[in-house]
Amino acid sequence: MRIERYGDVQKLEPIVEHFLIENLSGISMDDLESHEKKRADYSCLDGRIAIEIKTLQENGEARIGTLIDRLKKRHKNWPEFLRPTQLSSHLKKLDLSQRDIDEVFSFMGRSIKNHLKKANEQLAEHVSRHKETQLRAVFLINEDQEIYDPQNVAYITQKLLNETRSDNSIRLSSIDAVFFLTRRHATVHAGRIAFPFLCIESQSVENSSEKNDLIEIIIDRWFAKTKSYRIEKPDDNLKFTAIDIIPNRIKRYEKWELDYKRNRYMQSWSKESLQNTYNQLVAVGALNFVKGSPEKPSGEMTLWSMETMTHLSLELGYRSISNKELLRDNILISEAAKSLGFSDIAIDWLKDL
Repeated sequence: MRIERYGDVQKLEPIVEHFLIENLSGISMDDLESHEKKRADYSCLDGRIAIEIKTLQENGEARIGTLIDRLKKRHKNWPEFLRPTQLSSHLKKLDLSQRDIDEVFSFMGRSIKNHLKKANEQLAEHVSRHKETQLRAVFLINEDQEIYDPQNVAYITQKLLNETRSDNSIRLSSIDAVFFLTRRHATVHAGRIAFPFLCIESQSVENSSEKNDLIEIIIDRWFAKTKSYRIEKPDDNLKFTAIDIIPNRIKRYEKWELDYKRNRYMQSWSKESLQNTYNQLVAVGALNFVKGSPEKPSGEMTLWSMETMTHLSLELGYRSISNKELLRDNILISEAAKSLGFSDIAIDWLKDL
C-alpha cells in the first residue's frame, strides 16, 4: 500500500496547542511561570492534567547512517546492494544478536529518549508545585520525519516508560501517558485515509480510574475536534506506512523511482528473471563504458538501461537480494547481449571481457 502527498502539510504543533486551549481549557504555563523554572507547557481541565509538548525534529537518517557503519565493522558478512537501501533490507540478511537489536532501537530512539527524559523532569517539577494534577502526559509529535514510524515509536516509548533503575524504580515515573501524532505516516481503513493518534500508557495508569478517565477525555475530544473516527478494535494487520512526498519539480531518476513505486511490475518476477535483466544491464553498461568496446548501444537503449537499473535496484532492495547473490558470468552476459540484438562481434567481446 502506497500513499502520496503533494506539497507541504499543516504543522501539527500549532494544531495541538489550539486543541489544548480550546478543547481542554488549557492554560499556557509560559504565561504564568518564570522561564527559569522547569515547567509543563500546559495545565488543562482546572489543573487536573499537565501536558508537555515535544516535537521530533532531528533527522534520524544521519543517525541510521552512523549505525550502519558500526554494524558493518561488527559483521564481516554485511550485505551490499546495488543502491543505498533501507536498514531493514540489511538486517534481514544477518543473524542479529540481542546486542545488535538493542543498539538498533537505541539509535532510533535516542531523540525520543532525550525528549521524554526532559519532559519527565518538567512534569515532576510541575506536580511538585501543583498538587491537584492527576494526569501527566506528553504529546510527542513527528512533523515530517520518515524514520519515526508509529510502530517503532510505540515500541520504543513503551520500553522507555517501563525502564527501571537498579532499585527497580521507574526512570520516567512522572509520565503517565504519551500521545503520539504524525502526518508523515498513514494507512487506509474502510476506504479512508487514517492517521495515527496513539496513546502509550505507563504502569501508573493500570489501576487508576482517574487517569484512565482523563485519557479517554483527551482521546474523545481529539476525535471530536478533528472530525475523524476512532478505530476501536484495530486489525492486527493494520500497518502505517510512510507517505511518499511528491515534489513540485522532479529529477529524471526521481521520476523513474516514482514510476516504479507506483507500478512495481517486477514484484512477480522470479529471481532468475531478475538475474537475466541484470545480465542485460551489465552488457549494455560494458559496451557503453569499457574501453575498446566494439559496439556502442543506441541512446534509446542506454536510457532504457538507466531506467531499468533504477527499477531493478529498488526491487532487489525490497526483496533484500544483495550483490553477492547476483552472478557475474561472462557467458550469461554475452547471451543477454544477444537477446538485445547486439552484433556477434560485441557478443564475442563480452565473452572474453
